[in-house]
Amino acid sequence: MLMHMTTAKKLDSQKLLSQLVASKSSGCLELNNGEVYWQIYLQQGNLKYIYCSVQPIEQLEYYLRYLNLKEVVLPLKQWLKFYLDKQSTVARQKTNPDIYSKAISWLIKKRFLTLSQTAQLIQYITVDAFQSCSCLEKGIKKWYEGECMPQTRLGNSSPLNLLECLHREEVRLKQWQSCNTKLLCVHQRPFFVSDWKQKTLPLFGSLNYQALEQLSKVMVVRTSIRQLSLFFLRDEINIAQILSPYIDNNIIDLRNRRRVWHQFPTIPHSACNRQKLSSVVESRKIVCIDDSPTILQEIKRFLGQETLEITIVNEPTKAASQIFNIDPDLILLDINMPRINGYELCKLLRKSGKCEKTPIIMVTGNKGIIDKARAKIVGASDYFTKPFNQSDLIELVHKHLK
Repeated sequence: MLMHMTTAKKLDSQKLLSQLVASKSSGCLELNNGEVYWQIYLQQGNLKYIYCSVQPIEQLEYYLRYLNLKEVVLPLKQWLKFYLDKQSTVARQKTNPDIYSKAISWLIKKRFLTLSQTAQLIQYITVDAFQSCSCLEKGIKKWYEGECMPQTRLGNSSPLNLLECLHREEVRLKQWQSCNTKLLCVHQRPFFVSDWKQKTLPLFGSLNYQALEQLSKVMVVRTSIRQLSLFFLRDEINIAQILSPYIDNNIIDLRNRRRVWHQFPTIPHSACNRQKLSSVVESRKIVCIDDSPTILQEIKRFLGQETLEITIVNEPTKAASQIFNIDPDLILLDINMPRINGYELCKLLRKSGKCEKTPIIMVTGNKGIIDKARAKIVGASDYFTKPFNQSDLIELVHKHLK
């Protein structure tokens, strides 16, 4: 059976793959955005392999380094130079089909890779290709029914649980979308703006001036987010989350991806968080209680004034009377405050009879289980830890007011 569309249409690859998992299908799903195509090979609903038509050799080098196979990179470069020198000028200008397969086959033949290392490498290539095609929002799809072999000639590797892959990608996408909306992919190259040392550091940033100075020395060579993750041995999303507050405050900016990556889809930000917020919380009232004016102003800036009526209270002892007069739809309440802490104030508000159903969110830097349990005992609706970014805060408000 062949499913075929001749013109690009809106795609929901996650939904499509979920249906193929449910039916335990075997075959090849081809997705094409007009510049790149992915052939997703399934075996009884599990993910066998993904072939991507664009295969930058620098990406293969990254995979090898990521899997702690650094000693293989130099032989690979030497082989690649020899291989390309044999090609004609026209052939060198074109994308070599399945260059990964050719390169890895050579590494196996020369015993630079064991079979187990090869299987691990193929799985990682597959997962990375899955992440890129999962971001497709528009394109052409084809489905070829029946058992079929991947284009790679590297032999068999264990199929991946596609349902687990879909779940991980859904979580990963939400994490990306919680970052600054300028962050669109792992191949963007962050850099410090010229006057960054004169700027005020973001309240919720995790890096001080000394750490930023060290980071600036690493980023001077136009390092991508993916390369930074390898350098610091951190997850790519974690790097994006660390950089995000500094992008918010115009301390760090982003260079475009290198040309080879322009063909790939970016992280979809289908709707601005503020639009999402305004669609459900028009004219709602929020009270923010904290003894720190700086934090209150930052929360107020994050939420904005376009759709919400925000009241900030920096004297906790006067908070109860102000809340009763305002009758808010949501209360953001700091825990660590003098004279009366957040736990005591939350308990007081719940017992007053006027805030029985009002969502009360405890905002704190404490992350312990005991703290969360205590918040629940006094009647808190949710527990929100610092530091947080604008997207996290908007998501929380949306959750409790929708």
